[in-house]
Amino acid sequence: MAISLPRLKWVVIDGLSFECLKTYLCPQTMPVLRQMMTSNCLTALEPLYPNCQTPPSLFSIWSGRQSEEHGILGYDTPDTDVFSTFHNGFTAWPSHIDMVWDKYARAGYRVRLHHVPFVDEAKITPQMVARSDVYSQRLWSSQTVPLTEVLNIAPLSVSIAFSQINEQRTKLLIESPNGKVCHLVSNNEVVDLPLPDGESLPHLSVLISNNGQEWVCSVLGKNAYRASPTVDTVKNRHQLTFCHEALTQSYRNGLLGDKLSQSGGGEAEEALLLSLEKVHRCFLEELALGYSQDDADLYVGYYPVFDLALHEVLGLQALVSSTSQVTKIMTQLLLWVEEVVHTLTTSLDEGEVLVMNSDHGMQPIQNTCYLNNLMAEKGWLRFKEGGEIDWSNTVAAYHPAENGTLSILADQFDTEAIITDILDWFEALGFSGAKVVRLDDHQGVLSKENRYFLIPPDGLRVKANQSVDALCSSAKSGDHCAHSNHPWLKGVLMTSGLPTVERPRHLHQILNFIEEG
Repeated sequence: MAISLPRLKWVVIDGLSFECLKTYLCPQTMPVLRQMMTSNCLTALEPLYPNCQTPPSLFSIWSGRQSEEHGILGYDTPDTDVFSTFHNGFTAWPSHIDMVWDKYARAGYRVRLHHVPFVDEAKITPQMVARSDVYSQRLWSSQTVPLTEVLNIAPLSVSIAFSQINEQRTKLLIESPNGKVCHLVSNNEVVDLPLPDGESLPHLSVLISNNGQEWVCSVLGKNAYRASPTVDTVKNRHQLTFCHEALTQSYRNGLLGDKLSQSGGGEAEEALLLSLEKVHRCFLEELALGYSQDDADLYVGYYPVFDLALHEVLGLQALVSSTSQVTKIMTQLLLWVEEVVHTLTTSLDEGEVLVMNSDHGMQPIQNTCYLNNLMAEKGWLRFKEGGEIDWSNTVAAYHPAENGTLSILADQFDTEAIITDILDWFEALGFSGAKVVRLDDHQGVLSKENRYFLIPPDGLRVKANQSVDALCSSAKSGDHCAHSNHPWLKGVLMTSGLPTVERPRHLHQILNFIEEG
């Protein structure tokens, strides 16, 4: 082998906040996390600048590059050649930059990958011993309906009718082009149901719950589970029942019942947690199985549950009077993290290094604002009849990529006036702390129209579309977009087999820290 690299097991725990760990860690029920924190193996990470959404953060982690080098500036990033358009950070990335698995494969080491993006299989064959992916092909989305209605899954031409037996059990009649099948299921638990004559199709993950007013049925959304090689043990075990999507949209839209923040009785949060537990079990079991195979020198995986949950429940801390209810939810989320960390630490063989880190934390969000309302009022922007930006008659706009980019086509004098208007607008809405920065270090990846970047006030989401109201309550309870010094936005680095001193504080430093060991 050309270079010496450590045998490494690496997992990103999406959205895990250092402040959340400090606040809710229970020493008695989370001994592994407690030990890591007291031994200085668990330290804080700064969120990525200028945007800490998932694609740029993950790319910085696994490439060791800062955002000005890789040019991914959000979930969506404005295009360089046509300033008004944008591309998705997961589907278009700078493939000339090596990821950690490219480096290992080139050096002759074997790699195993679980649900990680930015993979060019041509670069790592034949060193790739296995890869699984559940984020590429949508099959159906989550939905929730009352038991008095019929639930239809259009992509499969499947319908489900319900007959509730009692508060403990419900009968489901599933019809598909392949026939009919009847299932008797327990209420208040997620169950996996095969389709009629559908041996090759993923099972339906179904939850019957009471939303405080009526009984409802929820079907968890699913993507196709892909694994290579096709004979891989992991695929055989998970291809039918693997689930990556919880009932976050149903919860957000009130279909699971009133939230605690709306004086609900907790039914909505209980149903959400049941669906999150299903996703947790799927990812945990795959990590446990994959990382125990002893067939690779580099294992890299991804765990999404904490991020999925905090987007929905983080804001409850400020909105719910009962701290015990919030503590119960946060404690459950951390107990699942404890399971993941315990599983991975026990999978270690002698001489192996373990790295577990988050890509960001999460800050509570109370409001959503519509900045382009201001631009239109000031005459800087015009909307077309359908609500899109009329770029031919616009000199300044909050970019539709919604990553923080301000598109400014004005001269320097007008640019300063526009920025002043923006900052004054936030103050008038009652939010302080907004900044507009110029990203001169990103010249190679940004068009000249998109050099300015908005750092909004904490607790506020900024949208680009037109709205009747400039400010409204946020549907999301937690979020992470532009960089901020908010303590809950700091992430976490946990390690085994690496130094406890001079540890990295920034995402792009982790890879070099591992290599220097």
